[in-house]
Amino acid sequence: MGSDRNRRLISVFGNSFDKSDLRGVATVLRSHLVGAGEVTRQFEDRFKKRIGFKHASATSSCTNGFWLLLRSLGFKKGDEVIVPNVHFFGIKGVLDLLGIKCRIVDVGAPVPNITLEAMRDRVTDRTKAVIFLEYGGYPVRDAPRIRKYLAQKGRSDIALILDAANSPFTKRHGKYSARDYDYAVYSFDMNKLLVTGEGGMVLSDHGDVLGRVKALSHYGIGGTVSTGFARSRSSDIWWETETVAPGLKLGMNNIAASLGLSQLAKIDAILRKRERVARYYRKALRPLESAGVLRLPEEYGDAENCVYLFWLTLEDESTRNRLAKHLLAHHVYSTVKYQPLDKRSRTPGAFRFYGRALNIPFNQNLTRAHQRHIVAAIRGFFGHAA
Repeated sequence: MGSDRNRRLISVFGNSFDKSDLRGVATVLRSHLVGAGEVTRQFEDRFKKRIGFKHASATSSCTNGFWLLLRSLGFKKGDEVIVPNVHFFGIKGVLDLLGIKCRIVDVGAPVPNITLEAMRDRVTDRTKAVIFLEYGGYPVRDAPRIRKYLAQKGRSDIALILDAANSPFTKRHGKYSARDYDYAVYSFDMNKLLVTGEGGMVLSDHGDVLGRVKALSHYGIGGTVSTGFARSRSSDIWWETETVAPGLKLGMNNIAASLGLSQLAKIDAILRKRERVARYYRKALRPLESAGVLRLPEEYGDAENCVYLFWLTLEDESTRNRLAKHLLAHHVYSTVKYQPLDKRSRTPGAFRFYGRALNIPFNQNLTRAHQRHIVAAIRGFFGHAA
């Protein structure tokens, strides 16, 4: 596609920056302390307090956060982790790099989240964790049931890990859904609700594990080990460095963290804008759902902030693909999140969703004119089809 057409496309995702973001970055730049430091610690502290966890470690990405967490949990080659087949491929890449077996399970409907029934028979003696995704921001309703089931089977040792990339601020019954899990890993890339450019964070109440995450994210320097002037109190050779384990440099820096702080300060306004877009879509597209030509995302009465993805479920794959091309011809971009991790697995729910779902533009930057244009294009498609 030509550059002119690209500029005119209405995007699925969108982020928002203003003068407060610029002020935060400028403050860090003037300090010259642009690497990891006090601003990063402030962001960790404010974010973990908002969600309700005791410990946090900011990372350079969500994917790196998963690598750090699984390493810190001591998982070994040959261990197994249960993952739903509707999930971002980056998590499978981490498991493959660590030599951990990815045991794929099916998802439910109409929201493609993992269910107890799907994962019940996939637990083995080598299972070390279940990695959840709250698709589009919708909480996994079976998460408490899965924890109870594992406890009844004497497998409370299996870690429940949330990939919170879709659902950083999702609440259920007034509580952040992330608190249903032992660990939560976040993404702050350019397409997420809270944006630091690139970045992520790992949250948990398990201080020992998060301490290892922190150490591994900074060359393996952690615990009681100190470097630089911090060592000068106990040693005359302050320039020497000690590590507790081999590690990489995968932590967040102060520039990204400054964006995290300014974005966090206005996240409630961003969530409200997205909720208004969702309400408009539901109202405007309800007649098409009533006519039986598409299905809208299910509404959870006990949940809040399910505002990351908005998807239409079509009658079949051919209709979905034709609608996507029709929207593109009307300068509306659409996509499908996420491609099944294992195309050969027996997960009919995952393939049914992937073959029929279409994510339409859904972000806080959509004007009412944008929204009307998108809805008109969708209506037009079905009008021609009729």
